[in-house]
Amino acid sequence: WGWGWAWPLYWARGAFSGGGGGGGAPPPPPPPASEPMWHIAENGQTRGPIPQSQLAAQISRDTLVWTEGQSGWLKAGEVPALTGLFAPQPPPPPPPAG
Repeated sequence: WGWGWAWPLYWARGAFSGGGGGGGAPPPPPPPASEPMWHIAENGQTRGPIPQSQLAAQISRDTLVWTEGQSGWLKAGEVPALTGLFAPQPPPPPPPAG
C-alpha cells in the first residue's frame, strides 16, 4: 500500500527535483492592506483622495479632513487615526504664582 496512489502526485510537486512543481517563480506576495484615503478642505476648496501615508506633509492639526465612514469634516488634530502624525502638544503652562 505505502506510497501507491500518492507517488505520482508527490513526484509532480517537485519533491525529488528540488523544484516547486512547475519550476516557475514563487507566487507573488499578497497585496498590502488598503490604505485609508482622505480628503482635505482648505480655503473653501477640497482636495483628495490622498493616501494617509502622504497626508502628514499636507496638513496641520487645524486642517479639516474627511474619510469614508466619518460623519462630517473634522480638524485633523481631533481625528484619533491622525493624531500620531503630529508632535505632542505641551501641557498648558502653570498658573502664575502669587
